[in-house]
Amino acid sequence: MKVGQIIFDLNGEYANANHQDDGSSIADVFGEDCCRYRAADTAGFEDLRLNFYQEPAQGLALIVDLFRKDPPPYSGQDLDTFLGTSLEEPDATSRGDHNRWKVLTAVWQCLLHKAGYKAPAGHIVNIPLSDNLVKQLRNFADTQNPKIAITIPTSEKVSLEDACQWFETIRKFNLLLKASQKSNSQPILGIQSSTKGNPWVDANLEAYLNMLMRENSREQPFGGWRAITGYRGYHSAKRSGDVVKEVLGHLHAGKIVILDLSVGPDTVRTVLAKKIAQAIFNASLKTMNEGKVPENIVVYVEEAHNLIGKKDELTDTWPRLAKEGAKAKIAFVYATQEPSSIHPNILSNTENWFVTHLNNDDELRALSKYYDFADFQASLKSAQDVGFARIKTLSSPFVLPTQIKRFTPDELKAQLAQLREVSDAPMK
Repeated sequence: MKVGQIIFDLNGEYANANHQDDGSSIADVFGEDCCRYRAADTAGFEDLRLNFYQEPAQGLALIVDLFRKDPPPYSGQDLDTFLGTSLEEPDATSRGDHNRWKVLTAVWQCLLHKAGYKAPAGHIVNIPLSDNLVKQLRNFADTQNPKIAITIPTSEKVSLEDACQWFETIRKFNLLLKASQKSNSQPILGIQSSTKGNPWVDANLEAYLNMLMRENSREQPFGGWRAITGYRGYHSAKRSGDVVKEVLGHLHAGKIVILDLSVGPDTVRTVLAKKIAQAIFNASLKTMNEGKVPENIVVYVEEAHNLIGKKDELTDTWPRLAKEGAKAKIAFVYATQEPSSIHPNILSNTENWFVTHLNNDDELRALSKYYDFADFQASLKSAQDVGFARIKTLSSPFVLPTQIKRFTPDELKAQLAQLREVSDAPMK
């Protein structure tokens, strides 16, 4: 049976060798069956961060989440419009929508460049150079007195610097055209779309261009791209491909994935972890709703009180995972020293409990509300033997005192080798 396992490792104890585990770790024991991720360039680890240039939809969505969690001191209508957009690629058969997406994506890459996000080596931007666009810009430049000089790129594939220059030109001419149309009592469209009566620079593109130039359409300065400079730590120019899809692929192949959340920006703990957990849940639920059987997945969350909010909405990721995950073949395991800080809906849906020593009366009282742990309240406070636990499982009507065997890397490696030997042997 394949069982994909993912560990949200807040302190790096599962991903890295440490003295508590005889100088070993889960990653060391399971070797090639284990994949480690970290939000930093580290030998032996895959990069947990996104490549914002290659994954614009994921990058913008992450920035929006981070912005809401801890907004920088910038505001404005254009910034609000920018944060309200999506860079999810539309169906290519819808040419108008797809072309607008391509233009927004190109400006997005220019915004990243201006904000100091390192681009992948040799990165090229696809800029808009349609006949309709170029003709309008040239005609307007030629009809002005004196004529306005304009430089049209010779290729749709240009460097980031040249792309920024071209979008600056488009914005400048669009504003000049609008002013000219206003003075001549014409419909104020600026550069016109190939669809008659529609502006080529719609509200979303206008906001993006204003963000790029750090100036609104009334030529008043504002923060613009500076609003996103604080999130550069979540971007990796070296990453190739969507990290969320990559993690899902490992889990569906039955591997162990360890997310080392001890390194990198603090917010990575809540934002990226929640995003990956949500993707796992959505993928399994989608498979189930299609009438197929989802892959077996176990989600482990270490130091869960740091990731799972007590006041989360019931529709948020972690409460839904606890309540609905089982039907989608997802087991949810969380470890905490503070059960009182865990969402009550998650506690109510917990079916198997492993309780070791607790010395806090508040936490003991929170625990005593469930099953017959109240009978063990005094002993839970006094018993400090390492590995001694009271266990209540779904299959047992009672809480049972149990001594848990410690993690022994050498023994586990030997057992694993035997299992592989048996599984590789030819069938008789």
